[in-house]
Amino acid sequence: MKTGLHKLLVALFCMVTGAILCQSQDLGRVRLQVLAGGNVPFAFNTIDKYENGISYPNYTIFGLTVEDTGAVTMPRDWEIEFRATNASGFIDGDAGNTLLFSTLRLTGSINAGFAGWGVLTYGPLDLTGADQIIAEDADMDDVPSEEPTSPTDQIAITYDCGTVVPLLGSPADFYGVDILFTFTVNF
Repeated sequence: MKTGLHKLLVALFCMVTGAILCQSQDLGRVRLQVLAGGNVPFAFNTIDKYENGISYPNYTIFGLTVEDTGAVTMPRDWEIEFRATNASGFIDGDAGNTLLFSTLRLTGSINAGFAGWGVLTYGPLDLTGADQIIAEDADMDDVPSEEPTSPTDQIAITYDCGTVVPLLGSPADFYGVDILFTFTVNF
């Protein structure tokens, strides 16, 4: 049995560092902000954590604001996708060890708001090198007439590591992987 400190550092690498603003002269606006989150450190320092894994519920929070600018066209739909920035299938360790991407799973959920919206969230989803939708509103025709002007509508991301693929017996190392979140709006 390994008794050393086993850490997995997941660097949350977001295209949405701060805010993304989608705007055109005659279109409405949709803004996504990162309200909470960053590096997600998993420290496996007990037998229980090795056997059962670690979960960080609602660790990353995205705030969504839709602004009706009186535009001719409002957004039709939006989605948030995620993927690992490398497509190797492995989370790399500093000492050359690797873990399968499937040891890390992400789940999207509604953290606050979205009353009257048709928002769908997905997960748990294994980390892969391909884009996966974790949250979406495929039909913004259902957006309430009073759109939020602050990010009170929020999507939360939960991270689970070692909960499905146990880490007991894995080499001790400092592992890290960058995760890219992409926010897409269709007009």
